[in-house]
Amino acid sequence: MIYHSPEAGELLRLIAPLFFLYYFGAPLQAILLGLGKASTVMWNHILTNIFEVIAIFVLGSNIGIEGVAIGFGLGLLLLTLLNFLSVAGTIGFYFDFRIVFKVGAGGIVMTICGMTAHGILGRMDLGQIIELSGALFVSLITYAATLQVTHAWERSPKPPTITPVS
Repeated sequence: MIYHSPEAGELLRLIAPLFFLYYFGAPLQAILLGLGKASTVMWNHILTNIFEVIAIFVLGSNIGIEGVAIGFGLGLLLLTLLNFLSVAGTIGFYFDFRIVFKVGAGGIVMTICGMTAHGILGRMDLGQIIELSGALFVSLITYAATLQVTHAWERSPKPPTITPVS
């Protein structure tokens, strides 16, 4: 029980996953300020505040206090995204999202196979240690096989870099 109110725990459960973005906010703003982009930081904040007020009003009037918490979380997400995109656009940023999709697909396949193996071993009544060990083994083998099939372990060529002209 937080603050002697069980409802506060529900609100924290809604916004806690997004609050790790606060750790990115200050460095991203500092990078933009160091690059001389103070107006970009200001406009990102203005746009985020407008969006956040609208989201809090709409979600709060429809859902209640949970909607207000979600509106705050969405505002934080938008601010971090805008600042990141501003930094990426200013200094250049390359990220190969294909590897993320390959690893994500491996995670999904691993989860499905691991849960299936756990269910099958659970019906065999072999004991919890055997069930868990077997499901973990099947999960890891499936994950490794998925990464092998999708060629996620192969090194991709380095992306082209922009060299400054002096």
